[in-house]
Amino acid sequence: MAYQNKYKATFATKTGKTAYLYLQEDAYAGSLIEYQGVSLNLQYIPNSDDPFEPIYASQLGVVLDVTDNLANIPDFTTLNDRKYFAKLLLDTNLEWSGWVLCDNVQISYSTGRKQLSFNAVDGLGLLKSIPLPVPASTNTNATNTLLYYIRLCLNGCGFPTNPNIVTVCSYYATGMEDRTTHSYSEPFNQAYLPYRTFIDTGVTYLSSLDVLSNIVKSFGCRLFQGGGK
Repeated sequence: MAYQNKYKATFATKTGKTAYLYLQEDAYAGSLIEYQGVSLNLQYIPNSDDPFEPIYASQLGVVLDVTDNLANIPDFTTLNDRKYFAKLLLDTNLEWSGWVLCDNVQISYSTGRKQLSFNAVDGLGLLKSIPLPVPASTNTNATNTLLYYIRLCLNGCGFPTNPNIVTVCSYYATGMEDRTTHSYSEPFNQAYLPYRTFIDTGVTYLSSLDVLSNIVKSFGCRLFQGGGK
């Protein structure tokens, strides 16, 4: 997919920084359309009441003032859940990115102004419906690193760029290298599991979300998006 910026909205914040929301559309080649931002709400949503919840998905709530350009508002009637990719920046720093949902869009009227509200998600929750993408020809007794499985699952989100994974984990076994900044010293890159570990029934693999949950929970870790990483 070739995403290009189609919409831009500007928001003021209480921290003195300016927030910019860009909506990118697949295969778009036109000029940038700007709207005034009304409000932003970024929240993290656990999947259960577990105090040690391993996966925290995030959701961005957006309200835009579209009064002055109703003809060019985003087309949220599409069934393509990958049509719009949102990127939130604070000044010039990427804060968050994710997919725009088209199932809860509202246009409200207040004192003659028209406001468009919608939500965007980071894609982690969507992995529940995506099985671990392993070819049927793969030897289930073969092994691979936990970092490989993490990347394989996250790539199922379909992000335009490869995920930028940052880990904060010091967990060792005999034979592992001391923790340094080298990629080969990464704990998740020094632990291996066979593919059969993630088989649900027969030749069907667990969902990518379940695989991620099992891996990070076994290390006592938590997976979430922060700072666009």
